[in-house]
Amino acid sequence: MFYGCTKLSNFTIPLGVYTIEDYAFAECNSINKLIIPKNVYHIGTFAFNTDSCITEVIIEDSEWNLYVENGNNSMRPTYVYIGRVVNGSNILGWGYKGLKKVTLGSKINGNNLPISSYIEEIYSNIVDPTPITQFSNKIYINCKLYIPQGTLDKYQSTKGWKEFFQIIEDPSLGNETSDVKQTNADNPTVKISNGQVSVSGMEDKTLVSVFDINGTHLGSTYSSNGNAVIRTNLPQNTLVIIKIGNKSFKTIMR
Repeated sequence: MFYGCTKLSNFTIPLGVYTIEDYAFAECNSINKLIIPKNVYHIGTFAFNTDSCITEVIIEDSEWNLYVENGNNSMRPTYVYIGRVVNGSNILGWGYKGLKKVTLGSKINGNNLPISSYIEEIYSNIVDPTPITQFSNKIYINCKLYIPQGTLDKYQSTKGWKEFFQIIEDPSLGNETSDVKQTNADNPTVKISNGQVSVSGMEDKTLVSVFDINGTHLGSTYSSNGNAVIRTNLPQNTLVIIKIGNKSFKTIMR
């Protein structure tokens, strides 16, 4: 896509993009800030393979996990915001010793967190921490962990978190997102005809996705004027899962 474009310093990934292809931004050495929007769920091999100038990585909040293929570990971030679960190998240069500060979104479950032992500050928006085994002794001793007000007892009784020597409650934490709109889909209307899924009655920019019963992603779009349409090639009488905002529904294609 932009392979070898040395003058590219800022780029906004459009909402209609769901995967970043292999080598898409390889050798783009002038990018300094990387924002992975909520719609992207896959980063291809060597998509950001470069002697990177990227110092800030923001992975927006999303209901989708993000999977990162091999070859994207040459970034040199000093700050990372993680709004969802990220899987992959040597993820986005998180092992870089210059990584000093990490913010965790409220949806993170504690798995696959940055592995750099040089992190100095972790700001967690997790209200209900779950057990983890990710951090090194060096982090537990030297890093300050900031947590939501009123959650100290939870952190001090949860494996993987209670080992921190410095745990500090911060009233500003607990609700932070990466400025991603949290959608409302209490009363949507779903119509299915000839393989087409039509949804109405939502707030604008609500994410609508269709999956088969095995979890295979068939299509996604954002609502406009309260409506969204996704076309599939599925035959009649096929069971599908429709995800609208934070809610999921099972239905039969008609």
